[in-house]
Amino acid sequence: MLLLTFVVIVVAAGWYHLNGQYNDAVDNAFRTARSTALTVESHAARTFGETFKVIAGLGDVYRSSVDLDVVDEEYLHNLMVEKLSGMPYASNFLIVDPDGRPLASAQVYPVDKALNLFEKTPASPTAGSDDVYVGSLYRGEGEYGGNERWFLPVGMKVRGSKGDVIAIVIGIMKPSYFSAFYENLDVGPAGRVTMWTADGYLVASMLNERSRIGDFDPEIKQYVSTMSARVKPGAPMVYAARMGGVREVNAHGRLDNLPLTVSVYLNGDDYLNTWRQTRDRIMAGILAIIFAMAVFAVIILKQIERTRDNEEALRHAKALAEDANEAKSRFLAHMSHEFRTPLNAIMGFSDIIKGKVMGDTIAPVYVSYADHIHRSGEHLLNIVNDILDMAKVESGAQQIQAQAVDVGGVVTRAVSFVEQLAAQFDLHLATNIPPRLPQILGDERFIRQVLINLLSNAIKFSAPGATVQIRAILSQRGSLDMMVVDHGPGIEPMILKRIGEPFLQGNPALSRVGQGTGLGLSICKHYMGLLGGELVMESELGAGTTAIMRFPPALLIAATSAVA
Repeated sequence: MLLLTFVVIVVAAGWYHLNGQYNDAVDNAFRTARSTALTVESHAARTFGETFKVIAGLGDVYRSSVDLDVVDEEYLHNLMVEKLSGMPYASNFLIVDPDGRPLASAQVYPVDKALNLFEKTPASPTAGSDDVYVGSLYRGEGEYGGNERWFLPVGMKVRGSKGDVIAIVIGIMKPSYFSAFYENLDVGPAGRVTMWTADGYLVASMLNERSRIGDFDPEIKQYVSTMSARVKPGAPMVYAARMGGVREVNAHGRLDNLPLTVSVYLNGDDYLNTWRQTRDRIMAGILAIIFAMAVFAVIILKQIERTRDNEEALRHAKALAEDANEAKSRFLAHMSHEFRTPLNAIMGFSDIIKGKVMGDTIAPVYVSYADHIHRSGEHLLNIVNDILDMAKVESGAQQIQAQAVDVGGVVTRAVSFVEQLAAQFDLHLATNIPPRLPQILGDERFIRQVLINLLSNAIKFSAPGATVQIRAILSQRGSLDMMVVDHGPGIEPMILKRIGEPFLQGNPALSRVGQGTGLGLSICKHYMGLLGGELVMESELGAGTTAIMRFPPALLIAATSAVA
């Protein structure tokens, strides 16, 4: 479930990022289309404006000449040549009479050519004035260098003092000039910038194979006619940006009062290219994450399956081990009981021989033999008792009989039990039990047994003449600590870390009475756990050992009388 949630979050984050980038790319495309269309409109308006200014100036010169009745055709010709030389977007200037007969020209132009040109440029009044018009596109030949070139005539009527038309000044515009300007605009490899007449014919375009001067587009015609109905004369350019699916962005605009419109087209393959690259990277990343998560999930499932199998194997092994341990405990308990019977007989008869109960006729050497047999039997009996106690520990047969235990009393009884052993090795036992100590809520048998075991260990590892101390204090943490302190050889750090493990034995050479089974401290630790306390061993090699029986505050009962 967590993996699925993570995948959903990653996919949602990727989609959110891509959607934001897509919207930004589209918004940038709209802004680019509008700004480019505005640039094209400004350039075209400036170009046509300058052309009509020249045409108007030539008309004024011609009107003045007619009013003065001194029409100088050579002067008009030179004037038009001068104007034409500074206008790279114009091919020629003509002045014709109302019937189309040439009156003057910037270039040598046959009369019949002038008449044919006029027929190809019928009046198409602009929205601002009936005297200003834009003609139809036409393709020139021959006199224009042998190459087919397109031209767009524009004109203005010249009226006399009585208001009658006395001439028409015509300027021949070169669409190629606009096409060259469009090539410098950045609209992407697949983008296009175009200029159209109001009736839907292409005037100028970027030089690509999709754009052919003179082509007709009914959509442009419909758009211009609709826009003309909505735009007031003299109003600024109106932009109508639209999105065709997710592929294209168009911006159209009407060119001032002239029956011309410009169009900017941006292709989605251009302005969405960066977005598509980001999309592909994100999709690849998401797929990689999903694949990695799937592999990870498979690995986790396999690991879970292996863990389940291992747990099952461990449970089975644990059950077998518990069965084996239980069988071992039963065997040890049974064998301990079996050992006790002959040991009691051995110790009893050896004691009779040692004490010469049957008379003094026994040789002295046999008495010493009997003494050795008796001590060995006691040692073996102690071992059997330890094994039997350990078997009970492992089987969980001990039950705590909680009662109030007097610290001084239990210490006195434990000391009396080991006094003979201490005297045998010339050791002194010193007790320091403060009065009015709290009583312990526990089982006196276990407390006494632990204390006896700790005292026995201290006696085993103490040198003759040394003192073994038994102390009891209330610690700062509120626990009652009963301590057995000796000044023996101490315990090695590696052994100290493992204190409490069954059958763990130290160095036999350091013990004065030989090694036991290594179960004593393990039994002590288990008894302290049953009582609710803990056994803490502190030792420094060569400086002695302190065994601490620690009883927490929860097991203490406030004393009601002084302890003798």
